[in-house]
Amino acid sequence: MDYKYFEDFVSDAEAKGSLGIDPGTIDAFDDLTALASEPGEAHAIYLLGRFYELGIGIERDAQEGLNHIIEAAEEGDPEAQYELGWRYDEGDGVTEDQVESVKWYSEAAEQGHVWAQVMLGACYEDGAGVEADMAEAIKWYRLAAGEENWLAQRFLGTCYEYGKGVAADLDEAESWYRKAVENGGDQETKDILAAFLRKKEGMILDELNSLIGLETVKKDVLRLFKFLRTQRKRREAGLKVPSMTYHSVFTGNPGTGKTTVARILAKIFAATGVVQSDKLIEAGRSDLVGGYLGQTALKCNELVDSALDGVLFIDEAYSLVSSPDATQDPYGREAIETLLMRMENERNRLVVIVAGYTKEMEDFINSNPGLRSRFTRYFHFPDYTAEELVSIFEKMVADEEYTLSPSARKKASRVFGHVMDVKPKNFGNARDVRKFCEEVFRRQAERIDDATTEMTAAQLQQLRAVDIPDTFAVI
Repeated sequence: MDYKYFEDFVSDAEAKGSLGIDPGTIDAFDDLTALASEPGEAHAIYLLGRFYELGIGIERDAQEGLNHIIEAAEEGDPEAQYELGWRYDEGDGVTEDQVESVKWYSEAAEQGHVWAQVMLGACYEDGAGVEADMAEAIKWYRLAAGEENWLAQRFLGTCYEYGKGVAADLDEAESWYRKAVENGGDQETKDILAAFLRKKEGMILDELNSLIGLETVKKDVLRLFKFLRTQRKRREAGLKVPSMTYHSVFTGNPGTGKTTVARILAKIFAATGVVQSDKLIEAGRSDLVGGYLGQTALKCNELVDSALDGVLFIDEAYSLVSSPDATQDPYGREAIETLLMRMENERNRLVVIVAGYTKEMEDFINSNPGLRSRFTRYFHFPDYTAEELVSIFEKMVADEEYTLSPSARKKASRVFGHVMDVKPKNFGNARDVRKFCEEVFRRQAERIDDATTEMTAAQLQQLRAVDIPDTFAVI
């Protein structure tokens, strides 16, 4: 049975407040009354209830309307069941009763009524009329969200944002919030998405600002972030956005934070719409170069495919050119040519960051005109100062739930000061600080294990001067 003819009367009456009583509405009411009297016409009974409530072809009669809705719900009409659940939820025409509300939402939800699924999920989330159960809430939200219901998608976004019933995942949260807006979400939903994006951007900035040292790098990244946010606003306003490349070159010694900053940039590119996700694929020469000619192009293409819609980070990229004469390394040349081709073809889906020692990276970029034209952004990562190395050491210590005695910190400062005065050729900055930490932890463990008395928790945490090596052994 096609009920659209009668449903249109209900929709018009809801929009206008009343359709009154005239020959057209009277005929519709009479036809619907006759239909509702036939066996198995639960939905017609529901619509007749709405006719009574809205005064379509008959004087308004809220109680008679409610009686018909209850009858339709009891006969299994999901729309009537949802409507009845809503009324018990809100106390609209009936005494508010959350248990009854859940009962009718459940009946309708089991029959696939999308809005009933959303409301039932909310009842399970809030513990309204039923024991709180986030697993059940998520189940019903997912069913409704799969039918493109914007409110279910918004609720799922909130669950992922705050880790309610699922592991917190800001990318998933953003995805659901965006789907909710795209599928007709109200102004509140749009405001929630906007607030979430501001929060996410703030977290990215906090992560950037929390880095020790790297002041010039942080300023350059922040400047790029501001530019990209402005371009996103222009795009959202329907204005032209300049076509630009964001492929970048990171130069500097090992352990100066290049990979960490690359991860932050990936988040920035995703947050501002340069790419769709903040994934960062890390690679080196072995991931790009094959064992024989022809295999390299396959490996390179597979690697690029895995990084599409995100960022590809190639460390020690200069190793792709093992000789000043590119003809001496056909495998590296093939990898570079394949990479350049994919960078051009996928310029709207891929950002490539190459990194390595300053001089070697200059030679690498200058080895191929295509590299010079595509890599136009440079970030230089200086070595850390002695004081910055001490701060990194202190952070690593705290992250592992250790504490430094004043004498231990003083000795560590002296050791780091000496290593920066000597500046060994192969010094690895933060990488070597990590190795230094591991040696400190080992020495403390031996000291404690040799002790003849029981140690308190505070003593198990404390690092003393004796635990700090006298010299910084560079491995």
